[in-house]
Amino acid sequence: MPVIHPFRATHFNTAKIEDLSKVVTQPYDKIDAKLQEAYHQRHPANIVRIIKGKEFPDDAEKENVYTRAAEMLRTLLASEALVRRKAPALYPYHQTYTWIDGTKKTRKGVAAMVQLEDLSSGKIRPHERTLAGPKEDRLKLLRATRAHFGQIFMIYEDAQRAVEAALAPFVSGKPILEATDDDGHLHQVWEVTDPAAIQKAVEAIRDANTFIADGHHRYETALNFRNECRTAGLKPASDAGAETFENVLATLVNADDEGLNLLPTHRVVHGVAGWDSAKLLSNLEKNFAVEKAPGLEELQKRMDQSRHDHVFGLALAGDFQLKLLRLLSSVDLERQIPLPRSSAWKNLDVSILHELILDPLLGIDAGSLEKEKNLHYVRHAAEAVRMVREGKPPAQAAFLLNPTRVDQVQAVAGAGERMPQKSTDFYPKLLTGLLGCRLEIT
Repeated sequence: MPVIHPFRATHFNTAKIEDLSKVVTQPYDKIDAKLQEAYHQRHPANIVRIIKGKEFPDDAEKENVYTRAAEMLRTLLASEALVRRKAPALYPYHQTYTWIDGTKKTRKGVAAMVQLEDLSSGKIRPHERTLAGPKEDRLKLLRATRAHFGQIFMIYEDAQRAVEAALAPFVSGKPILEATDDDGHLHQVWEVTDPAAIQKAVEAIRDANTFIADGHHRYETALNFRNECRTAGLKPASDAGAETFENVLATLVNADDEGLNLLPTHRVVHGVAGWDSAKLLSNLEKNFAVEKAPGLEELQKRMDQSRHDHVFGLALAGDFQLKLLRLLSSVDLERQIPLPRSSAWKNLDVSILHELILDPLLGIDAGSLEKEKNLHYVRHAAEAVRMVREGKPPAQAAFLLNPTRVDQVQAVAGAGERMPQKSTDFYPKLLTGLLGCRLEIT
């Protein structure tokens, strides 16, 4: 039940950079070395130089990736390549994309500054675990730049669509910002400064259950930065408005939005000692019915038809016959997963995969999952199957999953629990650099 605020967004100046697609990026954690280089080559002002710049062997305390990010930000502001809006506003943010079935969809959100709440308060609920390394990295960047250019992705419950109704009259005209992402999807942002519309949206979200969909590390980083600032006796500038360390930049999407979708993250197994496919299949039959599938397309069709059951696809090295694993109705998950977890957590497909297959049958425990030992996480099913069949890199099996449903995320977050590693992949991602916020601190 968060408090949101209108704010003066910082964004690229379209009078100087006409095609914003050249300067925005995927979220920082999706940027590998190859994509980082592509962004660097795409435009000299690309936001990657701030949110995930290059590191060099001679980096030191006074010259490093974080100090270069801060200098880049100062340069873009001084040249007016980055500008700030004049009046506080909420920003409807629409993403029009092609879904995996070929249909066009639009996900409708609203960007705002969200008042930071300790996660123990229950006002904003997480669903993923976080790691110390990424949080330390993001904290160093936030200290250096005092700015947000990536957005937390939050989901709120608004069955009456009060927020959408309040903002709808302001999204019929030309957007103030527009860009196309690496997958060809369209991102558009409008500006709402009308006090009455803002108030209606603020009140509707204040009454809504809200959880973090994406950006857990950045949210916890913002909390840590807030606490540092408070401890140091720092204060928001007198004219800061909502652009302070007490808030974080986020885009909020209604849980009932027709454009809200998740992709699965498949698991490719490698390097398991003493591998024995026949023994694995024999052990699987204790809890699963094993069905043959003629091909990947048919396998995925059957999985989709059974998305409310517990089914998995299986590809084994040296075996070109794909298989469907269907959890037997006789399996008692409460007994088979003797962990102090809610029923919602135990009924997640990823929980069942980890607790009934990966750990007991293959020795891939929670520590291995966190370190990605013996496991590759793969977005596309065809790629996972290819890795197994080609053995490049060496792969022993691929387990294909259905996507986690939004209602399952709500149920686990509502129970105050965190999901297993790589349980959700909301698609498409919010663009980094399309909207930003500079924090005013004295």
